[in-house]
Amino acid sequence: MKVTLRERPLECGLLCSLRLDIYPPVPHPDTGKLTRFHKLGMFLHINPKTSEARVENKRIKALANTIRAKIEL
Repeated sequence: MKVTLRERPLECGLLCSLRLDIYPPVPHPDTGKLTRFHKLGMFLHINPKTSEARVENKRIKALANTIRAKIEL
């Protein structure tokens, strides 16, 4: 199974959401339907202007990569 971390910009233009792209599709735990994307509910600043925003982006990306690795195993 291959899991890729993807970023998708939001309409506001300031943030982008993180989601996992899973191939081949896996059954959803609740519905049982095959699904390929999993929303993480995490957001990154597109152009961070402060050092706090940059640090937060790094922390969120590290957490998202940890989740990706667990699902890939």
